[in-house]
Amino acid sequence: RKTGSVNIAGFSFPIEDEQTVEKLEATVRSNWLVRQAYVNLLRSHMTRSSEAYRIYDIVSSKIFTYRALQNYYLTLDRQPYFKQDNRKAMVNYDIFQGCMLEAWSD
Repeated sequence: RKTGSVNIAGFSFPIEDEQTVEKLEATVRSNWLVRQAYVNLLRSHMTRSSEAYRIYDIVSSKIFTYRALQNYYLTLDRQPYFKQDNRKAMVNYDIFQGCMLEAWSD
């Protein structure tokens, strides 16, 4: 285990590769306890007073590495040029959408 890393249900954070991102997504969707632990991890890195624009910076440094996220993109209806055919839309992932909304909505 790396120094400074956090371990939840066999996942070491920050997550370093796409394969582990996909595995985390599948596990979070199928295991409520892992989902809650992941939501709590997200919550621990974002305070109520944190600026919303900092969410991606926090997530991309403490939860996932740049390498892990390089094949994913944020999707904004007003800015479809962010879409790239060889990348996956974060909006389709619970770990990037539902869990984050749950973590930071309290």
